[in-house]
Amino acid sequence: MRTVLIAVFLVPLLAVDAQANTGILFGSGHTITLGKTEQVQMASEEVTIRPICGWEPILDSVDYRCTFVLKNLTTKPVTIQVGFPLDSQFVQENREKRNARELVLDYHFIARDEKNTYHVRFVPADSQKKFSRVFVWDMAFAGAETKVLHVGYQLSMSQALSSTRKDFATSAGLAKHDKRWHAALETCFVEFFQYVTETGKSWAGPVERATFQVETGRLAECIKRRPLLPFDPPDPKPDREEWEYDAHFPLKAGAFYQHIEPDGGKYDAKTGVTTWEYRPYRPGAPFALEYFMLAIPPTAADCDCWVRQLLGKKPSKTDLAELREIAAAFYGIAPQSASAKKFVEQQIWYHPKSGLQESQLGGEPRAVLKRLDAIAKEKGH
Repeated sequence: MRTVLIAVFLVPLLAVDAQANTGILFGSGHTITLGKTEQVQMASEEVTIRPICGWEPILDSVDYRCTFVLKNLTTKPVTIQVGFPLDSQFVQENREKRNARELVLDYHFIARDEKNTYHVRFVPADSQKKFSRVFVWDMAFAGAETKVLHVGYQLSMSQALSSTRKDFATSAGLAKHDKRWHAALETCFVEFFQYVTETGKSWAGPVERATFQVETGRLAECIKRRPLLPFDPPDPKPDREEWEYDAHFPLKAGAFYQHIEPDGGKYDAKTGVTTWEYRPYRPGAPFALEYFMLAIPPTAADCDCWVRQLLGKKPSKTDLAELREIAAAFYGIAPQSASAKKFVEQQIWYHPKSGLQESQLGGEPRAVLKRLDAIAKEKGH
């Protein structure tokens, strides 16, 4: 499925029906852009992105605060039309007609400079059908005038039940597994958002400087503390001796894994903020943050449910040993068996640490492995 994009850009006013996107994603951020102009330069861009934790995953959202310095490079007055499309599956699935006022209030959308708070209009789509349900407004520049444009908005986090396989996006969900329970072990719940910068190329002149700040720490701590499910998954059926894949997340809460792009951001542990600074800035790769809840137990107390859901009530010693190797691999210890090694090398979370010993692990990882050893002695056959 493709990610849905939110952008600000120059749009011809041609009303067409919105095209529905595939997937269950709600949206992601986007830098402002024009179709192409040689008159107005986006001299700088400052973006602060703040994920907001809700009572449950579906209520998580992202707050975007953007500041753009725009310069008229000519000595003549220039008027440009700027737009902001709500190109999201959530909006497009709701086919009822809604006016601009309702949409602006829903998305807490505001655009203003030193003198003006802009009153936006609404069109169903741009002429190329690339973006849909678009807010538009006009910005007038005097000759050689510079304006500082502030744009703020909120979007729901993009969320999906997914897989931790590296090739999941290209495998169409048809990947083969050496063991049936490997499929459930790859199940994950992912929340993510983006801020797409490539459209910054459409402005005249270079982007002289850009600063991006993302509060990467606060939502991560929230997700770690918040159960994914309100209850433990149901036990296997009494008459079921062999594991069968029920396509559900096998834990009430899973281990946490975070992925941030691009590389090069500086993390401040005190504030939980990651910052990227560029002088000059070449728009290109998006800023993306993904939060994964993995089908790996976060605590020793979760191990019994995990083993039961994956391997059934009569697990073999061979499968229990491999499951323990996979859990240790999540902590950075390379597995020894060929089956476990093949499995973990296909996972996005696998980053082995050279020379790492179990004795060097923190308290909870050691407790998880110790509990898995106990289960193997109690139930393995």
